[in-house]
Amino acid sequence: MSRTVARPDGSLLLLDIDVDSGNAAPMTAVFIPNGYKAGGTVDLVVYFHGQHLAASGTYVPGMTVETYFRNPDMSKLLTQVSDATTAPAPRNLLFVAPTLSRLAQAGQLATRGMDWFLKQVLDGCLTSGPHQGQSSAPTLKNLFLACHSGGGKIMLEVAEQATGASKPGGTAQGFGSALRECWGFDCLYDDYPVLDLDALLKPAFGMTPAQAKAAGYDPWSPLPPAPRPPGRKPPQQTLVRAGCETRWRDIARSASMPVYMHWFERKVRARNLDLVVNWPPVSVPKVTVDPNFYTGGPGALPTPVTTPPATLASSHDTVPNSYLPKRLRDMKLA
Repeated sequence: MSRTVARPDGSLLLLDIDVDSGNAAPMTAVFIPNGYKAGGTVDLVVYFHGQHLAASGTYVPGMTVETYFRNPDMSKLLTQVSDATTAPAPRNLLFVAPTLSRLAQAGQLATRGMDWFLKQVLDGCLTSGPHQGQSSAPTLKNLFLACHSGGGKIMLEVAEQATGASKPGGTAQGFGSALRECWGFDCLYDDYPVLDLDALLKPAFGMTPAQAKAAGYDPWSPLPPAPRPPGRKPPQQTLVRAGCETRWRDIARSASMPVYMHWFERKVRARNLDLVVNWPPVSVPKVTVDPNFYTGGPGALPTPVTTPPATLASSHDTVPNSYLPKRLRDMKLA
């Protein structure tokens, strides 16, 4: 049965929507900020939390999304959504977050698809939530995906559904037409071997783009590397095709939606993604890495940032609430 939990900044509608086997409860939260106005269409931010394997702290093993939003760092996310309703450019939206298992796998989203999940959410908003009394469930107008930590692999799966790279059940994922942006908060983690592109490509930073490509330094080359004429040095290594930064690279090349990645831990995969989306001859401005590691643009090789900017986040757990206000302020709505 659904239920509602009151908060000073709004209310949490807790729906019995189960997306991940092994979770603590089949529960999806819909945050309804104070001042939300229900209409025939709806804008959603869908947020995926990370793994929770620790015995204490934010991500306790028996965590539900209701427990998650009791943590001060994560509760602040909902307050920020509520604050956005009265900002100079007011946002009228709902913030949705499913309960994920300890490994944050969201198996139902991979097997049944995001369209299935969103239908459950929108029907719940009609039968038990802010759209009660209307003749039908609202239509999704604008969708934004967000994630933290290990939730990144779920956001990646959903983004690939939107671009057609992943089609669970063989069905077309219609929600892709509503997807506007993806927001990642310290979220590039997976189980595949990682290659440090910074070290691999460092000799090329002093070359021109043509010189670098002739010498075999090209992270955009096909995987595995294509054969090269005699006298040209082939790349000794390349990114793993299944690695998350490679998959985000491919999404950036095939989709028109902007991707924003924000960090506290300046790890290899984050540097890799920033590097490959700045590397000519294909420039992909739809991916923004902040704080950035490289500068660059069309026709020029990326240049390592000499003095990395200080991150706004003080820890891994504060990355979401450090950057969510900016993403809400700058979100592009249809």
